[in-house]
Amino acid sequence: MGRRVFCLILVLMILFSLAACGKISKDKAADIALEKLGLSRITTTRIDTERTAVAGKDAYKVTIYQPYENQIVIVDAQTGEVLSESVEDANRG
Repeated sequence: MGRRVFCLILVLMILFSLAACGKISKDKAADIALEKLGLSRITTTRIDTERTAVAGKDAYKVTIYQPYENQIVIVDAQTGEVLSESVEDANRG
């Protein structure tokens, strides 16, 4: 009986630790970026999300395209924290 309890506790600890290590999804990163900027998916032309690394952190680069400007938000893939944001002219090129 003691061995079964130990195994059950061990399995539960592993499952909880794996759940805590999960990364946010690309869609969640886009939602975080939109919320940070006060935008919605309806008001944007397009949203691109790609995996990147910033200062040794796993992150998402979220580019939000709008008619006159593109906004770039870097979101930490582990925590969902916004690491940086910038704006570029949509007509640049």
